[in-house]
Amino acid sequence: MSDITLQSKLRELKTELREMKYSQAWNESAVLSGDPVMTLRLLHFFFLDFNPNLKMWLVENGYTMQTASDLEFVQQLYKVLQEKYSYRPKITITCFFLPKYGLQKINLCIDIAKMFRNRIK
Repeated sequence: MSDITLQSKLRELKTELREMKYSQAWNESAVLSGDPVMTLRLLHFFFLDFNPNLKMWLVENGYTMQTASDLEFVQQLYKVLQEKYSYRPKITITCFFLPKYGLQKINLCIDIAKMFRNRIK
């Protein structure tokens, strides 16, 4: 992966986050390196904090993401993406928790952000 591609995708993610009014902690170097903690923080925002209607929809459809451990949260997230959006992440759950694969995690976050912003429209 080239640094140009990674920086371009990072800019795209930052744009999506700005559109979604993300105001929580941000660590750019952690995002670039694929730190699972920072990626989880972003995914928690998308699924639980971004829109109350989306959160309610998840609960009504039987997804228990708010009280789940990190592993259970990611498993539920993947299940939602596959069942409701016909989206298959390009990174496995096992690889998700490794401190690398920055580009794949950024792409996952971008795709989810776009799906959810379109759902809200």
